[in-house]
Amino acid sequence: MQKTRGFTLVEILVALAIISVIFASVTISTRKSNWMEMQDQSEIFRDTLLDLSDHASFKQTSFGLYFTEAGYWFLERIAITQDEETGDPIYNWVPIQNERFVSVEFEDIYIFELSIDNNPVALLDVFPSEEEQLEIGLKEIADFEIYSESFNSNGSSKTVGLEPHIYLDLNGELSNAFTLSIIEQTQDFEQPPLTYQIISDGFNRPVISRIEEDDF
Repeated sequence: MQKTRGFTLVEILVALAIISVIFASVTISTRKSNWMEMQDQSEIFRDTLLDLSDHASFKQTSFGLYFTEAGYWFLERIAITQDEETGDPIYNWVPIQNERFVSVEFEDIYIFELSIDNNPVALLDVFPSEEEQLEIGLKEIADFEIYSESFNSNGSSKTVGLEPHIYLDLNGELSNAFTLSIIEQTQDFEQPPLTYQIISDGFNRPVISRIEEDDF
């Protein structure tokens, strides 16, 4: 009977080397693809924000952005009813979804982090349901300055419902400076996650910054 020949040590080492090269090539290709997608998404967010600023100024309506760990949603501030005693309008931030301002939800491979005026913001993992929106925003906000002159003779205005993290006023100006980070959720603990940041001082054009691995 002929004996079955096994693999030699050299053959095993060669096979492992080939597998390692293939794995490294796939990893590099995947990370490069992730870089490109994160850059594209950063540019889309920046350009849409600039477009939203022009739209707010033209329409004389305030628009906002609500962030979660998974993405962001566009909101519009509209009058939903009137105060029974004063007759002043009561406003609500309403989610909008159209071809021009499309909300974004990332896959599990990416996550958002947000800081406003250099203060980290705790984000929900998903956009709240209608019931959760009511629970979050069941309050009235007085002295909302950007609307006090336009809509209320007594110098105050009221908003109920879900509020955005940042908003654009009637002049298209941002409410706050912010830094939005798009971070790769990598399973490779030997390499730092890929990160893109969109940084705005609240006045000038937002800047896109890629965090290099050497910065970690």
